Amino acid sequence: MIKKILILTGAYFVLIFFVQSCDHGYCKDVDYYDFSEIQVHIKSLTTVETSDSLNFEIRQLDTRYMAWNRIRTNLIKTTCALNCDYGRKGMKIPMTKIEITSNSNFNEAYPANSLLNDLIIVKILEEPNKIHSKYHFEKLDSVEFEKLLPKEDFLNPDLYIAEHPTIDMTHRLIVKIFKSNGDTIIAESEQIFWK
Repeated sequence: MIKKILILTGAYFVLIFFVQSCDHGYCKDVDYYDFSEIQVHIKSLTTVETSDSLNFEIRQLDTRYMAWNRIRTNLIKTTCALNCDYGRKGMKIPMTKIEITSNSNFNEAYPANSLLNDLIIVKILEEPNKIHSKYHFEKLDSVEFEKLLPKEDFLNPDLYIAEHPTIDMTHRLIVKIFKSNGDTIIAESEQIFWK
C-alpha cells in the first residue's frame, strides 16, 4: 500500500513538473498575453540623413502570459498549459487606439503634439508570430493592433517615417497606447535629428 502511495505521489509530482515547466522554466500562464510598459526603439541612426527614412519599433517590455489555473492551493499551483503555445488567444486586455506624436513641429500640417499616424508606414508580417513570414507595407492606421505588438515581442514590425520635417529638425516621438480597460501606456523616444 505504501509503495502504491509513493508511486502515485511521484507520478503526480512528475505530472505537475511537466505541466508547469514544459519549457524547462515555468510555463506560467499561456492562453493570453499582456504588457504594461513599452519602449520606442530607434532602429536607424538617431541622425536621419536626407535620403533616409526614420526606422523605429515599439517594444513591449514586460510581456506576461495568462491562463486559468486548474488547481490552486497554498502548496500546489498548476496551469492547463501542456503545449506552451504562448498567448494563442491574443491580448488579454486589447488595445483600442495608438497615437504617435512629436514634441516638435514637423511641418505646417503636423504641428507639435499632433498625430503623425498618417505619415507612418509599417512593414507588416503576413503571419505576425512567424519570423520567416512574408511581409508587406501598410499605413499605420490600417494595421490590426495585435500585429503591431505581437505575442512574440522580438517580432515587432518596423515602422517608417519617410517624410522629413520642414520646420523643427529635432524631435522626440511620443507613443500612447490605449487599452480597453482604460489604461494608457506612454513612452518617449530618444532625441532624433533630421538633416
